[in-house]
Amino acid sequence: MLFITLIGIKVKPAPANGPEYMLKEEIAMIQTQTGSQSAETQVATQAPKLMFVNLPVKDLARAVAFYEAVGAVKNTQFTDETAACMVLSETIHVMLLTHDKFKFFCKKDIVDAKTGVEVLLCVSENSRDGVDAMVDKAWSAGGTLDPTPKQDFGFMYSRSYEDPDGHIWEIMWMDLAAAQASMDACPMSDEGQAANAARNGAQTAAA
Repeated sequence: MLFITLIGIKVKPAPANGPEYMLKEEIAMIQTQTGSQSAETQVATQAPKLMFVNLPVKDLARAVAFYEAVGAVKNTQFTDETAACMVLSETIHVMLLTHDKFKFFCKKDIVDAKTGVEVLLCVSENSRDGVDAMVDKAWSAGGTLDPTPKQDFGFMYSRSYEDPDGHIWEIMWMDLAAAQASMDACPMSDEGQAANAARNGAQTAAA
């Protein structure tokens, strides 16, 4: 849907030092190092997958201001009066679309996120303090604090906020090593042991 969404936006020329320029430099570097004529394919293979979340919003300017307040950066190349591309990280982007623009791509009714819910969005932070800081930013920008229950399991900590249109974002941190240790310390249920035995048996038979 994002590809179609971007087609529907008046795309502005990329800056000289923007993504297109960097891609050309990377291709040139690969060609120099490997002599390969399919450097574009190599770049595509090496590149991480990108995630684009499309959200309908009632007031585009208000939505842009909110997401900028919580740390997103607007990509003006893919922004016009009907949509805005907000960059959360190198791999996560949020496309804010007016209701009319959203309906152009999907004819289903738009859920009122204030009264109904279809998805819960979740992104990670690098620390517990980072979780609290992000939620505090959302609250300062007019968001709603913790619309879903806080969770604190020691090795995992999460909170949430709701944006002005009702979309819920969960912010979480996890100590992966501690989480694995906690799972290893828990005895496996009878059902789990049976499933494990069946899986191991199938793998042995296949070998």
